[in-house]
Amino acid sequence: MFITSVDLFSTLAQRRGFREYLAGLLLPRDRNKTLTCLAGTEPVVGAQYAAVQRLQFFLSESTWDQDAINARRLQLLLADPATSPHRTQAGCW
Repeated sequence: MFITSVDLFSTLAQRRGFREYLAGLLLPRDRNKTLTCLAGTEPVVGAQYAAVQRLQFFLSESTWDQDAINARRLQLLLADPATSPHRTQAGCW
């Protein structure tokens, strides 16, 4: 089960847009996380690049449910023993 599964995003373009958005947020960058930075382009020159325009459309026009995505994120984290909360020897979380 993945966050980008079909039940959360109805089109391939939405799934790709979310992947690009998430990758841009997680990758280290030299500057603030602006739209052009998220797409990995230069601030002024890159604003017209196709990757930036696709990301802009995904963020502003595409319909996706952030609450459903967050719920799936938490579900995946809780299902994995490496990231789920666990009791300590003292019985605390």
